[in-house]
Amino acid sequence: MTTTGVGTGVSQGTEGLPDAEECRALVTSALHHGAPSIVAQPILGLASGRVVAYEALSRFSAELPSYSPDVWFSMAHQCDLGPMFEARAVNLAIRAGAQRPEGTLLSVNVSPSVLSTRELHDVLPFDLSGLQFEITEKEVVADGDQFQLVLKALRDRGARVAVDDVGEGYAGLQRVLALSPDVIKLDRSLVTGVESEPVKAALVEAIVRYAGKVGAEVCAEGVENLDDLYALADLDVAEAQGWVIGMPSSTFEPASEAASLTCQSSYQRTLALGSRAPGQDTTALEKLLTDLVDCSNLDRLARMTGPIGDHLLCDLAEISFIDPGGEHIQGIGALAWRPEGQRYALADFPMTRRCMETLEIMTVDLVDPQADSAEREWMKVQGVTTMIGIPVMAAGKVVGLLECSRKVPAPWSRLQLRHARIIATDLAPVISSLQSQQQ
Repeated sequence: MTTTGVGTGVSQGTEGLPDAEECRALVTSALHHGAPSIVAQPILGLASGRVVAYEALSRFSAELPSYSPDVWFSMAHQCDLGPMFEARAVNLAIRAGAQRPEGTLLSVNVSPSVLSTRELHDVLPFDLSGLQFEITEKEVVADGDQFQLVLKALRDRGARVAVDDVGEGYAGLQRVLALSPDVIKLDRSLVTGVESEPVKAALVEAIVRYAGKVGAEVCAEGVENLDDLYALADLDVAEAQGWVIGMPSSTFEPASEAASLTCQSSYQRTLALGSRAPGQDTTALEKLLTDLVDCSNLDRLARMTGPIGDHLLCDLAEISFIDPGGEHIQGIGALAWRPEGQRYALADFPMTRRCMETLEIMTVDLVDPQADSAEREWMKVQGVTTMIGIPVMAAGKVVGLLECSRKVPAPWSRLQLRHARIIATDLAPVISSLQSQQQ
């Protein structure tokens, strides 16, 4: 957030600022007072309800004039001390970030004009893994090609790049995506009221879908109430930060319990019932479903697991059916099905059995020690780390199971879960028909 970030650049411009000489005096005084101090605000992963990152934010002593942080950094740039001032803030943030919880990122704000300066690179470690640079989309980049080379060099050392305040400045989304960001941070003007304003929700959803196609994630800034947080989670926004999640603090605090539970509730709703959000990109799904209902034999159904896996962005998709007695499951996926069939006793797979009894989507992660040992062993054999199982129901009873797995651990989006349920619904009559042919 440029109003409170570590190194916010010149987003405000020079209008209304003191002259260069007075700016230098003020900035020098701030440095003598040890400014800036660093606080951290948690960034919540909306698929898991866990903190995934912290944004380092600058604060200035009450002994100093009461300018906002972005004004302080603008004054530093006004008197040619901007790179030094931002580098100092980043250096302090990296030192403080050594105390953050394991597995979380540290996000720091840097002006595009400072990103390639010696002052900044003198304070950066060579290994930038776990560090995310937030750059504002409001500052004009003079040489776009050269700036891309700077970003690539930072990424090659392990850094991630986020574009800050999208939707608040003059730059369009196309300009933002030209930077190939890992994260697009939505300005609070797009986020506030998203639960009750359909136009905002549609715009956020469109950005999420577009970002997904270019491999970026979306983070919502300035989230101040749980209703908006729930709506953002349901729209597949990947991350969020704001007062309802956690206030900036001198220590690395967890997210509020209410925010975490809200995200978990949204995800559980999708696992159990589907979701309020309809999704936008349905053309590919419609074609897939048309091909699916045309399956007239097991071989053709088995070949459909490839397109299903491609659509759901997973490495392995399998379709299984339940025997008439309901005690065994038999795979008919492209890798599992054989003419003689291979049957597995459901008694050996309690999580699968529970999935079929409750009709909730089953989720299994290889690293989860509480996951059933049988499912984990199967995942090890297949070389996957995360799996979902979607019950297939026809005529009031479960007739099969759709299983989707990934090699790389990543949260399953709500759109993927919704589409998986739709596919499972269309699978039901196909499996029932093929089962009757086999009897």
